[in-house]
This record gives sequence, C-alpha cells and structure tokens, in this order.
Amino acid sequence: MGNFTCGGAFKAGSYSRSNENLDGHRFIVVESDTLAKDDVGAVFSYLRRRLHYRLHCIIDTAGKSLHAWFDAPRSKLLESRLRAGLEVFGCDPKVFTYSQPVRVPGAWREGKLQRLIWLRE
Repeated sequence: MGNFTCGGAFKAGSYSRSNENLDGHRFIVVESDTLAKDDVGAVFSYLRRRLHYRLHCIIDTAGKSLHAWFDAPRSKLLESRLRAGLEVFGCDPKVFTYSQPVRVPGAWREGKLQRLIWLRE
C-alpha cells in the first residue's frame, strides 16, 4: 500500500479508506487511461491556463498515464461541472473521488520507477 496516496485527508484514527472517513479534500487528481500522455497533458494545460486551477505536480505513473494534482474546486457546483467536463475529455472519473488511491513518485511499478516530472515552485 506504500505505492499509493489519496487527494483527501482522513479523520484521525481512521482505518478504513472511505469517503465517510474524509476530514477534508485539498486536491483533485486528474488522469486518463485512454488519452496519450501528450493529450492528457493538453487537458492539464487547459485546466491550468484557461480555467486557472492551481497545478501542484504531475506524476508519471510508470505505466501509460500521468496524474496531475490540482487544488480541489472551491464549491460543489464548480466540482460537478469540472468532473462532467473532464469525463467528456476522456479523464477517469474514479480518481475524482477524494478517497480513491492514486500513484506516488518514488515507488516501483512492475520494474519501472514512478516519478515526479513537474512540480510547482
């Protein structure tokens, strides 16, 4: 389980990874298993430059996808609109769940190293 983390924070003393145990959510993770890395990179760029979401990092998962960590939307309305748009673009709706495990840099995956490829200054 050391190869994963979540975009949300859990309540102290929680042992079950579930939305009911979330104590907050700071990040939304965006990724796609269907888009090429360049194409999902264009989605990340659109979110950052056009929609002004704050991008914190991009992780190469040592597979076929990239994970981008953005500030979570400021309201449920913005969040539902963002999720709908990202699904249309081909992004994976599972990772929009704040308790969903996502890959971390520095961990090995099938003999390849997951790595941080972009970090906000």
